[in-house]
Amino acid sequence: MRLSFLKITFSFNLIVKLPVIVFIFASFIKMKTYFTALLIFLFGFSLSFSQTRYKDDIFSDVRSRTLVYADTLKLDFYDVKKDREQLKPLVILVHGGGFVAGQRNGGDEKGLSKALAKKGYAVASIDYRLSLRKKSFGCDCRTSLKMKTYLETVADLNKSIWYLTNYSKSFNIDPNNVILIGSSAGAEMVLNAVIMRNHYLFKTIYYSDAKIKGIVSFAGATLNNDYLTKENAVPMLFFHGKLDTRVPYALAAHHDCEVRSDGYVLLDGPKIITQKLKDLNQSFSLHVDLDGGHNWAQWGYNYEDIITKFLYENILNGAKIQTIETIATPISKK
Repeated sequence: MRLSFLKITFSFNLIVKLPVIVFIFASFIKMKTYFTALLIFLFGFSLSFSQTRYKDDIFSDVRSRTLVYADTLKLDFYDVKKDREQLKPLVILVHGGGFVAGQRNGGDEKGLSKALAKKGYAVASIDYRLSLRKKSFGCDCRTSLKMKTYLETVADLNKSIWYLTNYSKSFNIDPNNVILIGSSAGAEMVLNAVIMRNHYLFKTIYYSDAKIKGIVSFAGATLNNDYLTKENAVPMLFFHGKLDTRVPYALAAHHDCEVRSDGYVLLDGPKIITQKLKDLNQSFSLHVDLDGGHNWAQWGYNYEDIITKFLYENILNGAKIQTIETIATPISKK
């Protein structure tokens, strides 16, 4: 009888206290859910702060605006609307095309521009005069006409630099932190703009007060490496095919022209330029494909990781580097 009474009492107490138990259990579950949510939030919060500007992707919503920078010449400006950074490094991208073709908004140009903008850079992909459109820039193009083309395209590049840096507050860019990237003809332009600045012909071009801090070249060369000095030397990254017959890897004629041809012009390629940079104790990184040709004018765009690292470590942060490395033809291109 006593045992039955205890069972009844226990059952009654359990029934009375059941809502309390359920409440406590539910509260525990809710607290656990809140705690889990808090952990997820804190993890995401810390993860966002672990991303490094100019090195990692910190944005996703990149916008592009097409603007006229001189006469009928246009540029596509890439940035992030919600980015509040006031002094962003400016990257100017110059397309290739042998001075007779090419476009600022091709697939490669758009891809690299957006990729760098996601990391916090301001990027401008520019047009320039194609005075020889549908003509030849080869061995049948007079040397004097080639020089005229070199001069007018470098002038166009400098007009774009002036436009962007003169209105730097509108674009939230740092006029003392300009980086030039070029492919083929565009690479020749950016190299000549910096190296040839003190040549008597290039002195006729107006240069803004903006500071060029570095160069990236896809299959590029310069007219005369002798004009590279301690004063104008900047960190340079090169991608080049050793067997390139259009734009030489070392010292050779543009388009491999014969000495007697109308378009004979000697160019100094990255092998020569990096030797001078080494003598000047300036940073450089040369990636050479021993079996490659002029394809690196296009393939260079695919190496975003190498480009990003060089821009962040060696241009923006001044880490010293002087390396020449072999690079293989991309597997997908073989």
